[in-house]
Amino acid sequence: MIKKMPDQEIFDEVFNICQQFTENVFDHRPATETDYPFVDIGATYTTNLPTKTAIKGTVTIDLNVWGLAQQRKAVSDIANQIFLAAQALRETPNYIVSTSIRASTIEMREDNTTNTRLWRGMLSLSINF
Repeated sequence: MIKKMPDQEIFDEVFNICQQFTENVFDHRPATETDYPFVDIGATYTTNLPTKTAIKGTVTIDLNVWGLAQQRKAVSDIANQIFLAAQALRETPNYIVSTSIRASTIEMREDNTTNTRLWRGMLSLSINF
């Protein structure tokens, strides 16, 4: 069996974490109408720190939690639950991991890029492997 790269394994684990808090989780921003709130998982960035015997490093993964104007609390709750669950993540099938609290961020922002007023919770999770 081919071992997954760290970014894909961490992506898969974060996707599973998100599904604990909403059934509407996507690996892209949905183009069609979907129920709010929902989560889309965006870009991943990998910084490798090779050693003589292993590859270590950090995967930073960006997520968005979207909700309607009246769902600000739900957006905040989901974002914080994902953040806390990511802190508890200790391993993937092939890697030992830990989430850097200092390097991870959550931002809540009102979004007016559509005709519908939305809340957007933006998470950037920095996960060491």
